[in-house]
Amino acid sequence: MKATVAAIGQDAYEPAEPILILFGKDATPVLRDVALIQCFDGTATQQQLVPERGTKVQIDDQVYHVTHVGDLATKNLQTLGHVTLVFQPVPEHDALESALYLAPAVMPKVHVGSHLMYCNPEE
Repeated sequence: MKATVAAIGQDAYEPAEPILILFGKDATPVLRDVALIQCFDGTATQQQLVPERGTKVQIDDQVYHVTHVGDLATKNLQTLGHVTLVFQPVPEHDALESALYLAPAVMPKVHVGSHLMYCNPEE
């Protein structure tokens, strides 16, 4: 399932913070300031996303593996295009509910036009 980064908010990318907050194209102006806006190839594509532990997420040429799926991550990704990508180990307590934790723990360099590929378990 492919998405493209359409915009990057002024406070969205901080290399020292190992997270990227993504929202779909209908994000409010306040959210757009702190998020990357991703556009999917189609609504049907977005609604078919089912990330699971062990599946892949690719950002441009960097491949990541999902180590944890927060309780709200799938629903938010399917309905709002929202997910927080976390590039660090899963904490024992208080894991973000709308997050996908990814390994390796290396922050990608993203830009407008970057491609994200969410792979479902069978892919």
